[in-house]
Amino acid sequence: MHSPRGVKDLLTGVILVSTAVVFGAQTSRLRIGTLADMGPGYFPLLVAVILGLLGVVIATNSLRIVAPLPRDFAWRGLFFTTLAVIAFAAGARPLGFLPTLALTVFLTTLASCEFRWLRAALITCGVTALCWLVFIVGIDLSFPLFGPTLTW
Repeated sequence: MHSPRGVKDLLTGVILVSTAVVFGAQTSRLRIGTLADMGPGYFPLLVAVILGLLGVVIATNSLRIVAPLPRDFAWRGLFFTTLAVIAFAAGARPLGFLPTLALTVFLTTLASCEFRWLRAALITCGVTALCWLVFIVGIDLSFPLFGPTLTW
């Protein structure tokens, strides 16, 4: 018989695989391309495949896990991570790439119980700079750095 943790992990794996299938199917309308010439569907398909594999691993491991039900639930983490995703979706067009990314990363740092202002500021600046280097400089993503709300 499955322990509560095993059932929870099994459901998590099923949700991850289902999400991967849905997003993977959405990329069928986009050009995938190759590693040397990535199309707009390459990265989403890669993420969907990784997500699906992770879901399979979690679901498979749930069949062998015998663990007690966790006592506490990380409500703070769930709240701020969900808020970060919503902020990214809502802020991408009006704010632009850099402010939206910085806001998203900062909200994600708030999810930690060990939140510290200096650490959050450093992580926000570092991740934002790294994403700018990778997506804007590296692969020349045509996304405005600052949106119409922040430009005069």
